[in-house]
Parts: sequence; C-alpha cells; structure tokens
Amino acid sequence: MTMQNVQKCCRNFSSCRVSVTDEQRSGRPSTSADLVPEIEETVRVNRRVLLKELEEQFNLSHSTIWDIVHEPLGYRKLCSRWVPRQLTEDHKKTRMGASLSHLLRFNDHGEDFLEQIITGDETWVHQYCPETKAQTMAWKLPGSPTVKKFTISTSSGKLMATVFWDMHGVLLFHFTPPNETVNSAAYQSTLKKLKRAVQRKKPQMSDKRVLLLHDNARPHTVNLLERWGWEILEHPPYSPDLAPSDFHLFPNMKKTSSCQEIQIT
Repeated sequence: MTMQNVQKCCRNFSSCRVSVTDEQRSGRPSTSADLVPEIEETVRVNRRVLLKELEEQFNLSHSTIWDIVHEPLGYRKLCSRWVPRQLTEDHKKTRMGASLSHLLRFNDHGEDFLEQIITGDETWVHQYCPETKAQTMAWKLPGSPTVKKFTISTSSGKLMATVFWDMHGVLLFHFTPPNETVNSAAYQSTLKKLKRAVQRKKPQMSDKRVLLLHDNARPHTVNLLERWGWEILEHPPYSPDLAPSDFHLFPNMKKTSSCQEIQIT
C-alpha cells in the first residue's frame, strides 16, 4: 500500500471504523458495470449523444464512459454518408421497378443479358491530379516518423472524357475538344464512333441487341439508336450507383499507372 492509503486507514481506525469493506453509497450503483444497461438505453434514444454528456449524466470519468460505449456495447461513431438526393416515393417506386425488370431479364437470359450491356458516362480529366490519400499508404515501424502529405489542388486545365465500357473492358475513350459544346451533333458523332468500336472489338454483338446504359442519354439520340436496333436500358433518376462508372471505373482509370496505359492505347 502507498503511504497515503496507510494514513487514510489510520484516520478511519482512529474514527472508530474497523471494517475494511466499502460502505453502501446512495445515489448510484457500487460499480460502473451496473450502469451499462442505462447507458445503452441513453445511446439508443439519442444516437448523437456526446461522451461528455454521458460523463455528466452518470458521474463517470471519460475513460470509463469510453470503455463502456466501445467495448461492452460495441458502438462506433461515424459521420453520415452523403447521398446525391433524397428520393421521393415516386423515385423509389421507379427504382424498384427498374431493378425488378433487370433481375427478371437476367433470370431469363443469364450472362447473355450482361454481355449486351454497354455503360457510358462522362468525367473531367485534369492535366495533373495529385495522388490520393490511399496512394500514400506505406509500411512503417512503430518508431518511424509519420509521413506528411501536403494539400495540392488539381490543375485548372481539364478535358471532358466520355467512356463506354462493358463487362470485359473499355470500348471507347473519347476526349471532347476544348471549347466545344456537347450538342446533338457532337453526341451522335460520339455514338457513331462507339458503334464502330463495337463492330471492331465485339463482332459477336452484330446479331445481338446492344443495351446502352447511359444516365445522360439525350432524347435526340433515340431515333438514331432505334435505327441501329439498340435499346436504352432503363436508368431511374438520381441513381448513380446503378451506373457504376463513378464507383468502379473512373477512380482506377485516374491512377498514375492507368493514365499511362490510356495514353499508350
């Protein structure tokens, strides 16, 4: 025992206290473990409650509250995830209807249905893009200094790139010339290039119906696609996750190694 605790016991003994067990205290349970159900109920009621508020409410230290919330209860505090737009009931019904239609077609045709899909989307390509935080990851020993990364803005020079791809890879990578407006004629010209690329890279598609998944498909292209026998695959509004270019293709294409391969191609 420390000298401080020995002196405390001597004072208690001088005050006629001979028991060495803790006395019953009113106002709260004897251990913090008894407060776990109450803390869990408080967190369930208010998921944004702060640890400081829990400390004041239950009269516990910060480390004790932190241990209870993270270990026995298993909570982790995360920020809300940004989504493009809150879907209305009509948007949700349209999304569900399109998803069911795609599932039924896949159930009927299997892999042939996926083979027919060509996805198209646009993205801005800068002349210089700084490496991402994930690209700076490196192994280090516990005593090694932490590598620092300074904030660098992307270059002001950029071009609009239109990419069409299927389940096997990229079919067409087209840069819009600077200061050129993407109007009806320009978009139809890009689609004609896509058709030639499909005929050259996928000759087996000549006897199949191409399914074009392009969330920005212009109405003036419908007649052109109908003449070719192509079909615009239904894409519900405000559903970028159903055209996965932004989630699957573009981040990988904009890495250094991928950009070099694009330039060589």
